Amino acid sequence: QRTLFPVLSRPVARYEVLLGKWAGAWLLIAVFVLVGTGFSLCVLGLVAGASLWLTAAVLAAFGALVWGTRKLVPRTPDLCWLSGGLFLYVAGWALANTQTEEATLLVHASSLTLLEGAVLLAAGVMFSSFSRPAFTGLMTAGIWIAGRNADVLAHMSPRHVGATAALASSALARVLPNLQLYAPSRSVLLGTDEASGYAGYTLVALLLAVAYSLSALCVGAWVFSRRDIT
Repeated sequence: QRTLFPVLSRPVARYEVLLGKWAGAWLLIAVFVLVGTGFSLCVLGLVAGASLWLTAAVLAAFGALVWGTRKLVPRTPDLCWLSGGLFLYVAGWALANTQTEEATLLVHASSLTLLEGAVLLAAGVMFSSFSRPAFTGLMTAGIWIAGRNADVLAHMSPRHVGATAALASSALARVLPNLQLYAPSRSVLLGTDEASGYAGYTLVALLLAVAYSLSALCVGAWVFSRRDIT
């Protein structure tokens, strides 16, 4: 839609455009994750025995915070949902955590979802630096499908798919991000897995997410800085 031209006419570096796209999209995902998880935690706490009046007070405070922030900072409407979502997320966890361990599962799963989203968005931004939106969407979806099946690709049997295909799939699994890391088992999310504690597991997932995101953004920035835009 040629919206890029007025942006590049300003004193903005090209890498800043890509970084802004990635950050804006990730914050949008964060709002959905925070608000959705926060509501789920409130419902979970209510079902598990939390006070109805306390739950209603949390939801009312969330609505008041969103409305108040929107009035105080009218030029940045996204800030109201981000701040409100963060409040609902923390308050919902505090409400449900005293009632059931399922609250811990939801919080841990949502944290890993944010990391997975960062990796996929970085891949999408990289593809968008040199391709059209349709191709970008297809390639990003392909990264997600392949990443969620990385272990399968890494252990393809040459007997069933052939030696060449097995070697290619194994090499692909080593290069692509293993997104199965961000959808672990219930025992890992609850921290009851003896082989892998949640803190160590999350640290590895965080470091890999940062590494893949930075790599994809650097490649995208390099390509975009050399692209002829007319």
